[in-house]
Amino acid sequence: MRQTKAIIIVLLLLIITFPLASAKAHAGMFDRLKDIYQAPDKLAELKGQYESTKQMLEGQLEAQREQLELTRQQASDLLAQQEALLAQQEGLLAEQEELMKYNESLKSENQTLIAQMEAAEAKKQSLYNKAIFIAVSLIAVLAAYALSVRIWRFAVWRKQRRSGHGHEAMLP
Repeated sequence: MRQTKAIIIVLLLLIITFPLASAKAHAGMFDRLKDIYQAPDKLAELKGQYESTKQMLEGQLEAQREQLELTRQQASDLLAQQEALLAQQEGLLAEQEELMKYNESLKSENQTLIAQMEAAEAKKQSLYNKAIFIAVSLIAVLAAYALSVRIWRFAVWRKQRRSGHGHEAMLP
């Protein structure tokens, strides 16, 4: 029984306090009038804040547009510069290739000239060798002739001496 009395008391307290807890706060007439008459001031203040914020944002937007335009211009300039450098690089590569071809032709011409010089040197050496051989042969022939004349004269002298012709004055 005590329990039921306690439950009934708690329920009655809840029923009594429930409407009080959910009551809405209502402004009085004076507060409503005050809000109505101060609304244009607040509206003007809000409008001023809106305009200043709008101008600030438009300024930032314009600055960003100018920065973007400057960046685009720089990008365009860099792109043009890059294209010019690429064209210059292509020209230099073509020139380098021409110079390499010219270098190759000079190299082959140089090898041809070296071969011609070696052939001319070999011909010159061969000519010197032939000249030396001819000179040595000529000297050998002259020496052999002189020796043969001496031997012939000696043989004639001996023969005449044996036969008694007496040409002693012709001694060699």
